[in-house]
Amino acid sequence: MIIKMKSLLKHNWVFYLSGFLIAFVIKYFYSNSSCNDLRWILTPTAWWVRVLSGITFEYKESIGYINDQFRFIIASSCSGVEFMIITIVTLIYSFVHLARKMRMKFYWIALSVVFSYIFTIFVNGFRIVFSIYLPIYFNRFSFYNEWLTPERLHTVIGTFIYFTSLFFIYQVAGYVWKEIYDAKSKIISKYLVPMFWYFIILLGVPFLRNGYNDGLKEYAILITSVCLIAIFIFGLVTFLRNSGKIDTVRKNGHGE
Repeated sequence: MIIKMKSLLKHNWVFYLSGFLIAFVIKYFYSNSSCNDLRWILTPTAWWVRVLSGITFEYKESIGYINDQFRFIIASSCSGVEFMIITIVTLIYSFVHLARKMRMKFYWIALSVVFSYIFTIFVNGFRIVFSIYLPIYFNRFSFYNEWLTPERLHTVIGTFIYFTSLFFIYQVAGYVWKEIYDAKSKIISKYLVPMFWYFIILLGVPFLRNGYNDGLKEYAILITSVCLIAIFIFGLVTFLRNSGKIDTVRKNGHGE
């Protein structure tokens, strides 16, 4: 394992470093940007939400895209930039070493950045629509309690949609590179790799910047729980699908 890691670093350190620098630059820019600076992602996101739901937003300087009827603001925190960073590093670090030619490695990095931008807008649009409508129903049917607050529901919605989307695209990229993660030895790759990158960006960076505190602890417990539930659902669906295939093969074999 150590020898394999050394070989990967020796032949791909330039591309791993490139992935780090891309993520660092985007994160730094995002951390020091206003809504006006983020219109490159906020504007298409607001447009996509309107396409999905019919809800229109009006841009207000230094605030974001606002809808007064639903009292919802698509601001910097709703831009999805962090999810875009997570998607970029997941695609680069998980698959760039599989490319045999240098040119293909550079193409994959460029494709990862462009695709992550488009994919983030696509996913974030659905997250915002759910974040608008679900709280209305939760409030109408009195689902809120001491534990389930509107803020926690917002976190749960975002985590579930973002993580399942990351998990899905990781599996798709694996098939693109003909890395079919169905063997027992691939369980860690299949389930824990996207979770690792998701946690590194969402929890590791805040921990290094601000240290451990009660707010981070609560947030970590909440998103960990949601991610584990998502993995359980994916695992259950995969198990049932594989069981169905086995039953089909057995029936066909019996029929013959």
